[in-house]
Amino acid sequence: MFGRTGANHPNFGITPTNAFQSGALNPMYGKVAAHAMTINVYSINNKLVHSFTSQVAAANWLNIPRTSFQNFLSSGKVWNHQYIF
Repeated sequence: MFGRTGANHPNFGITPTNAFQSGALNPMYGKVAAHAMTINVYSINNKLVHSFTSQVAAANWLNIPRTSFQNFLSSGKVWNHQYIF
């Protein structure tokens, strides 16, 4: 209809150059970024529940968006009546 799609696209079948650096071939694979901050998740009883190397990992563990996690982290509020960050 509009534009080029599928097999009609001029780049159809061409592997992108960044595809060769995915997974274990990526130079940063398995490394933690230098600016990453350790996130500790505590229960409301102040007991350590889990520790994460990044905010994204903690948000994924809780199944919430990263931005929502950042809001709870900065405010210090209790999340879901269970955890403090």
